[in-house]
Amino acid sequence: MSACFKRQTIAALLATAAALTAGPLAAAAPAVQLTYSLAQAGLTVNEPVLLKVVAENGTADEVTIDLGTNFYGNFHAKLARPDGRTEVVPKPHEVVFQLGIPGKVVLAAHGRVEKTLLLNRWFRFDVAGRYFLDLELSEPPASLAGSAPQVASRGEIVIDAAVRDPDRLMDICAKLEKDAIAAAPSPPGELGSDEILAYIGDPVAVPYLARLLDEKAWASPMYAQGLGRIGDGPAVEALISHLNGISEDRKPVVRAVLTGVEGRTSDSQIRERIKAALR
Repeated sequence: MSACFKRQTIAALLATAAALTAGPLAAAAPAVQLTYSLAQAGLTVNEPVLLKVVAENGTADEVTIDLGTNFYGNFHAKLARPDGRTEVVPKPHEVVFQLGIPGKVVLAAHGRVEKTLLLNRWFRFDVAGRYFLDLELSEPPASLAGSAPQVASRGEIVIDAAVRDPDRLMDICAKLEKDAIAAAPSPPGELGSDEILAYIGDPVAVPYLARLLDEKAWASPMYAQGLGRIGDGPAVEALISHLNGISEDRKPVVRAVLTGVEGRTSDSQIRERIKAALR
């Protein structure tokens, strides 16, 4: 084989490869990409788990992504737990305390948007070990022209939780309480210290939630529900004490939380205490 023929053959192969790259394979690349990463490392049991979601628009058009109610509702999430159980949340917006907030995010041409999700809204990380989270957006985005560009939204995240550390949890709660007292209400759809603290489902959080329940009237429903998720004796006592000291128009939320605890607790003393308080 002559050197000239070899050069021509190599050139033809390179041209073919270039044509393939510029053809269907390139066209198949997603126009919109969602990627996920944990916002913090070194987690322990019952800590807040924050997930950073990055949406990138690879097109020259403005694209709208609907993340769903409260920016959670259009995700399908599945969690494989260290204890062997698998949990699925097909409609996570049904379990949040807030009123429904539209979760549409607009991406400028070649733009990028970041959101932070609180995974404790969906799942409890209450066992030490390795968790595997599978996450995907259930509805495709739409461009300004009304088309549906290709989107890659599925992601798998590994979450390692070390054994429960009460001292570490107290430090986290104390910082969140301090931030919550100093902060104004978060804009709709933005994750704030109030919400993060309300989803620490550990008995350590009870005194922090109880203080804020009495001090911040506008946020009292989220703190009441946070205490209800913990649902132990001190949490119930904090709710009952708060119930006895507030106006009638604010009592329905607390009564509803106590009723929910009564319905799911296996502790007969807690059930009787709630029944007596709600009479």
